[in-house]
Amino acid sequence: MSENIKILKKLHSIMSEVPFIEKDKRNEHQRYKYASEQAIKMAIQPLLVKHKVLFTVQGTEIERSGEITTGKFIGSFIDVESGERIDLTLYAEGWDKQDKSYYKCITGAIKYILTSTFLIPTGDDAEAVGNANTNANANPAPRPKAKTPQDQIEEVMGKIEE
Repeated sequence: MSENIKILKKLHSIMSEVPFIEKDKRNEHQRYKYASEQAIKMAIQPLLVKHKVLFTVQGTEIERSGEITTGKFIGSFIDVESGERIDLTLYAEGWDKQDKSYYKCITGAIKYILTSTFLIPTGDDAEAVGNANTNANANPAPRPKAKTPQDQIEEVMGKIEE
């Protein structure tokens, strides 16, 4: 692991700068809130640029069966200064009655890779009984004051200018 020390330090720095991402969208049909792809990317992208880390995703083993697309994805974090890289593998699934199941699959993979790599809470609990997003008896742990994606960008830009 010592051969990747530069990229690991950069990923750790990024992790320290994003404490929480607020759920900013609502699925009206299934009645739950979620952190959108836009909110997650707006929180992470300026930090990747600041720390000179490139993030890429490649899908392999993509299959569609009816309305469900499943795929294996490799997310790569690459230090553009040293060339060091960390690759992560994730399996994801997307469901859509029309033609968007692949895009939902890859979007879910990107969101999960980014939030899980940097351990960014969004208020979800995959192990909660029932639907974690609608569980009225859930008592979530106290969380930091939520910042909008725009607040996060302005904070990062301020640090870059210093």
